[in-house]
Amino acid sequence: MTEVIPWDLRWHGNVLFPADDELHEKAIEFCRKNLAEQLDPRQMAKLWVARREGRVLGVTGVRQQWDIPLFRSIDEGASRAMAGRLNGYFADLGIRGQSVLLFLSDSEKPEQRCPNREAILSEWKAAPAERYVVQCR
Repeated sequence: MTEVIPWDLRWHGNVLFPADDELHEKAIEFCRKNLAEQLDPRQMAKLWVARREGRVLGVTGVRQQWDIPLFRSIDEGASRAMAGRLNGYFADLGIRGQSVLLFLSDSEKPEQRCPNREAILSEWKAAPAERYVVQCR
């Protein structure tokens, strides 16, 4: 039977340590072999491991992620000013260097896009986010 168990990290002083060294080592090895990018477990709010008879079969995790669901202007200067204000706000929150999601509608007509959108996205070093929307049941 497959079980899904917490992959916990515990704080000791200001350093995170695995709560279960053996599980941690197996999960990290699974990630090295099966993920396209290297995982830093410290970036996750909660992690779980799927295993059967001690063999790791999968990993999953969640993190809180800032999302900008609304960003629309009819003026390039306004777009840059709003982008700068948002960046400053996120820096004030202490998340410098972390990613933030920005919603761009696939159904948006070209005339509905912010002026010079591609240049502003480039200045922000924006990249597609490889995400799907899933409804919680």
